[in-house]
Amino acid sequence: MKVFFAGSSANLVDSKDVFKLIMRVIGDGGHETISLYDYLGMTLEDIFAKDEDDLRVFYCKWQKIASEIDVAVVEASMPGTVNLGVLIGALVERGIPTVCVCRKGRKPILVDDLLCSKLIWVEYEKNSDVEGLVRWGLEEAERWLERRFTFIISGKIDTYLEKVVKTSGLSKSEFIRKLIEDKIDEG
Repeated sequence: MKVFFAGSSANLVDSKDVFKLIMRVIGDGGHETISLYDYLGMTLEDIFAKDEDDLRVFYCKWQKIASEIDVAVVEASMPGTVNLGVLIGALVERGIPTVCVCRKGRKPILVDDLLCSKLIWVEYEKNSDVEGLVRWGLEEAERWLERRFTFIISGKIDTYLEKVVKTSGLSKSEFIRKLIEDKIDEG
């Protein structure tokens, strides 16, 4: 399984040991770890120093990463950054099972209740708790993956869904889920 890992660079000094521990747990589980900064070969400071064209290239690389990963693990303890909240939202929108790891009492305020139901939350009190909790979170994420399915659609349906995406702001999967949920509500 390809597991994406991210954490707030604002928390790097306080959380470096936890970041390393999480990445070790992912690797020990036989999973491939993909870290945004390692994969792209840049630090957050490098990203901020880029111009608009460079950022487009960065975004294209991020899209490639997002299309390849199975699960994400995000160390999301406060203080975090808006970037981390946007990242979590993007992962959820793509339907990627996401394990949010945070210190007890330091749950991020930039992730609202709407997203919370689509995340696997793991709260730890001390670093020694992290290993077992992350392992559990990854197991839970694997179970969520089993709920995902793919199906083939015609070109006509795909064209229609592309129009829906452009006009509604919903992703294709969100639109289809909404159709199914509306049918369920109709009883």
